Amino acid sequence: MRTKEKTILFFALAISLGALYVHPWTILSQTPKYERVSGDFQTTAPYWQREIQKVGGALAYEELSQSLEGSNPGTQHGMAHIFGGALYATEGLGGFSVCDTRFSYGCFHEFVGRAIAARGVASAKDLNNECKKLAQSSACQHGIGHGVLGSLGYTPKDLTEALSICTDLEHNDPMIGCESGVFMEYNLRTMLGTQNPVRPVDARGGSTFYEPCVSLTSTSTILKQSCVFLLAQWWWVLFEANTNLPAEIKFSEMGKRCNGLPEDMQKICFEGMGQLAPPAAGFDAVGARKLCENASKERAHQLQCKNLAANVFFNVDSSQKVLEMCKDLQKIDRATCEEFATGVLRIEAQPGPHF
Repeated sequence: MRTKEKTILFFALAISLGALYVHPWTILSQTPKYERVSGDFQTTAPYWQREIQKVGGALAYEELSQSLEGSNPGTQHGMAHIFGGALYATEGLGGFSVCDTRFSYGCFHEFVGRAIAARGVASAKDLNNECKKLAQSSACQHGIGHGVLGSLGYTPKDLTEALSICTDLEHNDPMIGCESGVFMEYNLRTMLGTQNPVRPVDARGGSTFYEPCVSLTSTSTILKQSCVFLLAQWWWVLFEANTNLPAEIKFSEMGKRCNGLPEDMQKICFEGMGQLAPPAAGFDAVGARKLCENASKERAHQLQCKNLAANVFFNVDSSQKVLEMCKDLQKIDRATCEEFATGVLRIEAQPGPHF
């Protein structure tokens, strides 16, 4: 499940939705300098629309970059989402080239999602042709997934149709591209804007915590892994919406749920938890390490969590402090963790037939 060639994009999903505490359109701990009084979508998006109209998308994006200096990655990603929406509203597809890899691809995610929502799912292939021109095409394709499902709806039938549309896109990786956007949108419904009614759990509980993954009719291993990888993100948002439990308890409970999956899917579930650990700990490496240790008593599961948390830190902060994630591990495990912490190793789904 590791490769030295493919860049992990899911760290962006871990800090997406405002570091997973709230919707990305809600600003978190550090309000940028241009909007001191209120940082919500209703006030900030119009600001960027005015700036884009005044100076153009490219210069406005540089202003965004300067204003976000010193902000935490969750804030940066959330603000980039707002900017991407404002960019599409102002410049349409002509603004496509403005977004780049900064801010965990937030601009791309929102811009492409909005484009699909406005132009309909039939535009997915045309947009994908534009995505393919980019060095990091999967971030763009992830946005297509959000937009396609947001346009179709949120029923199981809509999910199946959206995944089918993703399958038809060229050069798309289900783990980090269109399908991952579909699953994330199915769970968190970000395209609904400030309504943001996260998918609820049936009152019966039980296996419903594993939907839609356990109900997928596909035999594709990689598609199921893409779905399972995002379950912990959904669980976390549900916890945030319904409980005041400490993060340590939430990770313990999520770890129990990961253990309830078939054995061949547990690893990807704990890796998904690893993506959550840094934002859940306020991007403190010591705190993230402790959360992974709370996730399970099993060393292998803790390591899976720590490896991916280390890679998140690498992608948002390449300084040596990220190696704190790997502290106290045994020699071989520490070496593997440090390879994640320095970007040598990155996650990739195991190969399997597509949907």
